[in-house]
Amino acid sequence: MVADPEVPRSGVRSFAAAHPVALPLLIAIVAATIYVTALPFALIPLPLLGANSSILWGMLIVTAFCVLAMRLLYPTWTMGLRAQGFGRGLLLGWPAFVSAAILLTADLVVSTPLHPLDAFAAFFVWVVLYNTLVALVEETFLRGIVLPALTRAFSNSHRSILWAVLVSSVVFGLGHAPGMIGQPWTLLVAKVVWATALGIFLAAVFVRSGNLWSVVLLHMTLNVTASTAPYVSYIAVPFQTAAVTVAVCTALGVYGLWLIRPSALAASTETLPVFRPA
Repeated sequence: MVADPEVPRSGVRSFAAAHPVALPLLIAIVAATIYVTALPFALIPLPLLGANSSILWGMLIVTAFCVLAMRLLYPTWTMGLRAQGFGRGLLLGWPAFVSAAILLTADLVVSTPLHPLDAFAAFFVWVVLYNTLVALVEETFLRGIVLPALTRAFSNSHRSILWAVLVSSVVFGLGHAPGMIGQPWTLLVAKVVWATALGIFLAAVFVRSGNLWSVVLLHMTLNVTASTAPYVSYIAVPFQTAAVTVAVCTALGVYGLWLIRPSALAASTETLPVFRPA
C-alpha cells in the first residue's frame, strides 16, 4: 500500500497531506521547467565546474530543491535515496551495460574520429560530469516524485504501477523532442520513441529495486555512451545510428515491462512502500 505522508494537525504539512498527488506533481513541474529552460542560472556566471558552470549549478540546485521540498512536505515519502536496494538495482539493470557497449561499438564501427584520441580523456571527464548531473536531476523529479505520485493517482494497484510507468515514460520521451527541433521528423520521432522506451526500463528498475541511486548510475551510463557519439563523425549515418538506438532501447523497454509484470510485483519484497499496491 502506498505509504501515507505524515499528517500533522496544522500548517504546511497538513496542506501537503491533503494534496498528495497535485502538490508533488507541481513540485516536479516547477523543477522540470527550470531544468529545461536553464533559467535563471544560464544568465548568471557562477564559479567552478568549467565554462558551462551555470547550467551544471542549475541542475544541482534543481535536484536539491526537489529533495528538500519533498523532505519538508512529506517526511515519510521516501524517494529511493538510500543504500538499500542499490545492488539489486544494478543487478536488475544489467542490460543497460550490455546496451551501452553495443551502442558505443556501433558508433565506433560506422564512424571516424573527429578529434585526436589523446583529447578524448578530457572530453570524457566532462561527459561523465555533465551526464551524472543530468541523470541525477531527471531521475529525482521523474522517478523520485512523478512516478510515485502517478501510482497514487491511479489507485495504488498493480495496474496503477504499469500506468504510472507508461505515463511518466511518455513524458520523459516527449521531453527529448525540443532538442530535435529542426532535424528530420523521422529522427525526432526516433528520439522520442527510444527515450520513452528507456524511461520504461529505468522506471521498472526503480519500482523493483526501490533505489534511485542505481537508476541514476544506469541512466548516466547510457547517457555517457550516447554523448560520446559527437566525438566521432556519425553525421553521415544519422538514420542508421537512430535505428540502432531505437532497437536497443526498445529491447530495454520490453525488458522493463517484463520486470513489472503482476506476478513479479506480487512476489517482490524490495519495492519501495510508495509502490506497494493495496
